[in-house]
Amino acid sequence: MNKLSLVFLSLLYFVPFVVSCDKTEKISRDHIPALKEKLYQLQLAVKNKNIGGIDSLMSVEILDKGLSSDSLLSLVYGTDSSFEFTQFGNAEIFYTNHRGFVDCYIMDSLTERSRPLKLELKFDDSLWLFLNFEVGPRDSI
Repeated sequence: MNKLSLVFLSLLYFVPFVVSCDKTEKISRDHIPALKEKLYQLQLAVKNKNIGGIDSLMSVEILDKGLSSDSLLSLVYGTDSSFEFTQFGNAEIFYTNHRGFVDCYIMDSLTERSRPLKLELKFDDSLWLFLNFEVGPRDSI
C-alpha cells in the first residue's frame, strides 16, 4: 500500500467523524418569553386557586410522579388558611430546547424568601408544559 492510499483511507474515515462532531444544537432565545408567560399563567391560576387552569398547564406525565393541581395548591398554601399567595418571586429560568427549569420562591405580600420552589417544564409539540415541582433550595450554577 502506498502513502497516497494510506492518506486517502485516513481522510475517508476521519472527515465524516469531524463533520458529525460539529452538530451542536442551537438554543433558541425565543423560548424565554414563552417560559416567562407559562410561569405567569401558573402564578395566576394558583393565586385564583383555579384547578382547571393549573391542570391545563401541566403535562400528563406529572401524574406519574403523583403530582397534580391539588398537590401544587397544597404545597403553596399549606395548612395555613391565612397565607395569601401573591407570586412566584425572584424567578431564575434555565432551559435547553426541550427542558426548562425555574428556581423561584413562593411569596406572600411580605415577599419573604423562605419557601424555595423548583419547577421543571417540558417542550412538547411547540408547547411548554410543567413536568415537575418540588420544594428545595435553589440550585447553584
